[in-house]
Amino acid sequence: MPKDQLASIKTALLASADAEGVYAGTELFERVIEALSNFISRYRPPGSEVLRFPPVMSRRQLEISGYLQAFPHLLGVVSCMQGTESDIRSLVERADWAAALSATELVLAPAACYPVYPMAAARGAVPTDGLRFDVAAYCFRREATNELDRLQAFRMREYVCIGTADQVQDFRSTWMTRAQSLAGLLHLPCQIVPASDPFFGRIGKLAAASQLEQDLKFELIIPLHPNSKPTA
Repeated sequence: MPKDQLASIKTALLASADAEGVYAGTELFERVIEALSNFISRYRPPGSEVLRFPPVMSRRQLEISGYLQAFPHLLGVVSCMQGTESDIRSLVERADWAAALSATELVLAPAACYPVYPMAAARGAVPTDGLRFDVAAYCFRREATNELDRLQAFRMREYVCIGTADQVQDFRSTWMTRAQSLAGLLHLPCQIVPASDPFFGRIGKLAAASQLEQDLKFELIIPLHPNSKPTA
């Protein structure tokens, strides 16, 4: 997509919120999101449980999931002022007040699906036909760029399948085909490619290589930036 066209789209859809990678959506943006949400909902897997999560989740659940070890560079923690009234007043008057905040039991949700798994586990044995969820949340990731395709705050919608290996494989295969079909209906040029997550550090490079080797993740990518790799 030409740079001038991308810039005009950005101006029409987003307004700066005075922070890198954080924007307010215009009326047109909300209309697009609503239409896209309705479009996605038409293909909701039968029997799916619909859940809409807040932008925060349990810090303990995130630690158990392994996200802290895998993606610490992307994590955002909810921190607050604590103590007596005099403690808080003296803290507010400090130039470095932010450095003295205390972490709470909450973190900013990095993906919409993370709260689903402990909820499903608490219910006990998975039914023989598996579980299907339609989840969404406003998410946060401390991205190193403020490009339109790598925002720090963004909305995520996911269809989740929990079941046997065969059930999950079938679900994934179905959606790899369907995703390309839906992109075609939206007139988006795309392709499905093997992918890996942005794991942290040198050990993370090994995890990413293993993910690619085992075909654990695929992405639907579309061209966005001129002379750059397509965007997932």
